[in-house]
Amino acid sequence: MKPTRVAIGRKGFNWYRTGHAWIYRDDVRDTGGAKSGDVVDLCDERGRFLAKAFYGDRSKIALRILTRANEPVDCSFLRRRIEEAIRRRGGDLIPDGACRLVFSEGDLLPGLIADSYAGWIVLQALIPGMDCRIEGIADIFGELCKPHGIICRNDASARTIEGLPIEKKMLRGERPGLIEVREGEIRYLADLWEGHKTGAYLRRSPCAQRTSPATGSATSPRARETPLMPCASSIARRSGST
Repeated sequence: MKPTRVAIGRKGFNWYRTGHAWIYRDDVRDTGGAKSGDVVDLCDERGRFLAKAFYGDRSKIALRILTRANEPVDCSFLRRRIEEAIRRRGGDLIPDGACRLVFSEGDLLPGLIADSYAGWIVLQALIPGMDCRIEGIADIFGELCKPHGIICRNDASARTIEGLPIEKKMLRGERPGLIEVREGEIRYLADLWEGHKTGAYLRRSPCAQRTSPATGSATSPRARETPLMPCASSIARRSGST
């Protein structure tokens, strides 16, 4: 079956030429009957192929580009992109550490967040295109990372803009309690089910690691003053009495 073709106007094409990863709804000329979550062929007004993209029918961002090559966007495609994202992290992956494995458009996987916490994977699908493929994505992470379990934290408010429900569920394994995580010399407990974002604020983790030599281990009073603490309401610092 031929993929649905979605045509964009001149303004959208100009954005495309700059390398922009999104096409806004106002710049779409013809949706071709595309349904939310579909992978579509993005075309110009003359019908020339430009890219493969996820289509969404709710938010102002109608199209999120996946690849500018005319290639199938299937399980093999997603696996390759996830493998590339994990490979880019290199030495950041340690058994009891924490790391953002996939960061949406930054890893050419729009709408997908994947974090690793001491052998557990937490996923977020923020757009319909990733939401309807989350089971297959969980299979890929299960094969590549061999995690203790995989949690789906689809409770980000951004999902409502896309017409998606707010939910949390276990995709693989049993629901965990608090997970002890180490970042450099800092140790903390992350609540992957109820905690902030996916359990902690991993985008600040390099900052926490840089400050850990100055603040000491997490069992010292000064460790509770690290920059990681104020932005992670979900994190329970481990003191000497716990």
